[in-house]
Amino acid sequence: MPWITLSTSRRIKYLKNELPKLKKLQSELDHDLFFPQVKTWYMLLRESWERAVEELLLNGVVERFNPSVQTQRLCKIKFTDEIVQLVTEGMTKTSTYVHDESQAIGRIIPSNDEMIEDLNMLEQFSKLFK
Repeated sequence: MPWITLSTSRRIKYLKNELPKLKKLQSELDHDLFFPQVKTWYMLLRESWERAVEELLLNGVVERFNPSVQTQRLCKIKFTDEIVQLVTEGMTKTSTYVHDESQAIGRIIPSNDEMIEDLNMLEQFSKLFK
């Protein structure tokens, strides 16, 4: 299935499956070839956060490019400080690696363990809606 059609849970599964491949590439590629791979992974993680907000947090009440608003789903929306904190942290972290930045910052490429933690945050978020 194309990425654009995948649910949050399928995106999490896809991103999990990519982590061992990235870990292997890290030892095989130099920094300039490896970093774009990590950046792409974080871009997909960010898109997954966006999908999770639409699909889980907003329960499909409002979806991008959908002309209708599903008001009957409003009663199932969960909104807590914990949920807001998770979305804020997840989106902030993924933005760090997706956007262009000054070389003066000297950001270090995240380790595979850090990437696992970042994906676990999205998974933790999604479990709040089960």
